[in-house]
Amino acid sequence: MERTEYQRALSLFRQAHSLDASARALVQIALAEQALERWVDAEAHLTEALRETDDPWIRPRRPIFERALRAAQAHLGYLVVDGTPLGAKVLIDGEVVGVFPFRRPLRQVEGSRQLEVRAPGFSAVERRITIAPGELRSESVHLLPLLPSPPPTVRQAHVDSIPESQSRWARRARLAAVATGLGAVALGGFSLWLDDRGTCAPVSGNRTCPKLYDTKILGFILLGTGTVVASLGGVAFFVAPAVNDRASPSAALTAVGTF
Repeated sequence: MERTEYQRALSLFRQAHSLDASARALVQIALAEQALERWVDAEAHLTEALRETDDPWIRPRRPIFERALRAAQAHLGYLVVDGTPLGAKVLIDGEVVGVFPFRRPLRQVEGSRQLEVRAPGFSAVERRITIAPGELRSESVHLLPLLPSPPPTVRQAHVDSIPESQSRWARRARLAAVATGLGAVALGGFSLWLDDRGTCAPVSGNRTCPKLYDTKILGFILLGTGTVVASLGGVAFFVAPAVNDRASPSAALTAVGTF
């Protein structure tokens, strides 16, 4: 018989058992499960059926069913999982099989299994385990609580609260600061250069002709102011990259002042 036929037979035997809960129906269910390699279910149903020692259909066939039970048990082992916290869910191959604490060992099919333990507020643990036939596998799992996320700093919270649309204004403000500062420096240098030029010839004797361009003081003012403004713009670009991308013009100037 193909697997689909055994599955169809299992469905029919279950229907028959729901109408007449007899030991014979249980044996038929168990044999179909055994053919489908559902060893845990087959063992449970064969064990239950063999408890009916006075059943006239079971009695003459008991040796056959006992051999079938031993064949199913040859594929099964036991698993015990303990640990913390209480109430943590235990999953085998993605299926919940119990919670902490376990009251009795779990019957498991032999082979490699994926063990997972998880609980709200704790880091989940996953590991591969191997179940050997007839043996008891014991696992201890203690989950660690999740660490709370640190609160954002005042500066970061302020930066994150600034709308993304204001970033354009921040870039424009920095560019304007650098351009204005460099322009003022250039104009101040020109004013200092112009200060000693444009005098006239003496009118008579040793009389000195006054300057046509008296721009020394203005040159120093422009030179100093331009240097400060250009420096602030450069700091905004290179020293405070976190503010560069998210801050508004006023926030950028405030952030620069904190360094």
